[in-house]
Amino acid sequence: MTRLQIVERRAAERLRLFEQKPVPARVGPWIGVLISTDQPVEAAGEGSRPGVFIRAINPNSPASRSLLREGDLIVGLGGKEITETQQFTNILSRMTIDQPLRFDVLRHNEAMSIEVTPAEWPR
Repeated sequence: MTRLQIVERRAAERLRLFEQKPVPARVGPWIGVLISTDQPVEAAGEGSRPGVFIRAINPNSPASRSLLREGDLIVGLGGKEITETQQFTNILSRMTIDQPLRFDVLRHNEAMSIEVTPAEWPR
């Protein structure tokens, strides 16, 4: 299998993940990530630290236009420590649309801060 085929297969899988879970009509801040506390295979070694993993990124979302990547472990959001998905959702829901939000992430055991500007939920 060529690299292009692998990339295309991953892109198709991402779209499938988002099609399986339709986004309900919502209002408030949206960044376009699918998160989980389950460690993805490619993030081996990073699961010992609490946080939530980015499982997929919506192709037309604020997250897709940022430096966030699938497999990143989010350990902080807006200066608050993240340990579970519900906590992530609660913090994000209280944030302001169109105001940059700092994500503290681990990628391959390297800590980094990434800014994402939430948008309104798509309709």
